[in-house]
Amino acid sequence: MEKGKGKPVLFVVLFLLSAAGLCASIYLAASHYSILSGQRTGASFCTVSEVVDCDAVAASPYSEIYQIPWASFGALVYLILLCFSLLGLLFNPLSTFSLRFMFSISLLCILFDAYLAFIGFAVLKLVCIVCIFTYLVNLGILIVSKKALGDKVSNILKGTLRSLPFLDASLGDKRPMARLFHCLNLAIILFGLAGILGIKWHFVGDREERVAKIMESLSQQRPVTVALENSPRLGPENPKVTIVEFSDFRCPYCKEFASALKMVQKRYSRDLALYFKHYPLDNLCNPYMQRPFHPEACKLAQIGVCVERSGKFWEMDEALFNSGKPTDASLRKALEARGLNPEDIYSCSEEPWTRDRVVQDIHEGRKLGVRATPTIFINGYRLEGAFDSYTLSLLVEKFLERKRP
Repeated sequence: MEKGKGKPVLFVVLFLLSAAGLCASIYLAASHYSILSGQRTGASFCTVSEVVDCDAVAASPYSEIYQIPWASFGALVYLILLCFSLLGLLFNPLSTFSLRFMFSISLLCILFDAYLAFIGFAVLKLVCIVCIFTYLVNLGILIVSKKALGDKVSNILKGTLRSLPFLDASLGDKRPMARLFHCLNLAIILFGLAGILGIKWHFVGDREERVAKIMESLSQQRPVTVALENSPRLGPENPKVTIVEFSDFRCPYCKEFASALKMVQKRYSRDLALYFKHYPLDNLCNPYMQRPFHPEACKLAQIGVCVERSGKFWEMDEALFNSGKPTDASLRKALEARGLNPEDIYSCSEEPWTRDRVVQDIHEGRKLGVRATPTIFINGYRLEGAFDSYTLSLLVEKFLERKRP
């Protein structure tokens, strides 16, 4: 019996492994797009801690090429492997042919996995459970196909080369079927690439053109210096890019924009620092407001100042944005969950110095040209309005490329 023949159970195992890898890759690609497009803001099941975080890995700039996640190409590869496993299972004369290709493809995948693992562990210093699962799937396919073939690695690779569409003379009377299968794989690759590009356009669209127009508009400005000493920071002390956000806890656009900013900071965690400035649109503390456009915004800002002093602002900002009133039970629970005493925080927020601190931010913002929220200063260039994570990411990349407006 020829090596690789008559082992349907092994092909079933290969089929299941390929299907598992396909599902994992689709999940990672979907996570990449849903996180960066802002469709998903909550943590996934495999975001366990600051180190074990699939979302941070899936959304990192290393997870993509030309705004296309590597996982999309991984899904296409697993689809090809799935077809090879079905061919070997249903057409026994080409089982060796199938196993050789599955071994060679999985070997290439493992070499690329080594690069991705290095990026994840050494550069990002993060662990992605789903990514590790795909590494194990590729290793499983390699081991099972090698066991089924029962041959040396060098002989398997040589056999794979001889079985390529333009070198398939060694297949004998099986050449027509093999060529038909190669054509099927080519069709899958072409349709798959078209689908990948279509999905990219659906999520990314014309944002690159939009960012180019934004950079052109920023070129009309001169960068300003924003005081950062007393503002909460999220990110490194000496970043390449700094974003200062003037925001209002009662502003619905600010709430959505804050999530996008934190996602982008997470994506460029080594190069981007995010700072928060208070600019409540409430005449209780904002001397430039004629009426309380956002009632309770000043009180929430003063609570935010007290939370800043505790060093847990970035753990609490989402709760402050979600709070309709300073006395909301949800806000109290959020404070307690982070080890803060609500009564101490509320008592602190009534002290005059907290209002003075908020007014200081307001006066600074007004001096810098802030008229509405949200307004950000990216490396000193003012940008007004809310933007999605993709647009912000492309803007940050422009500044990381040291392209001044």
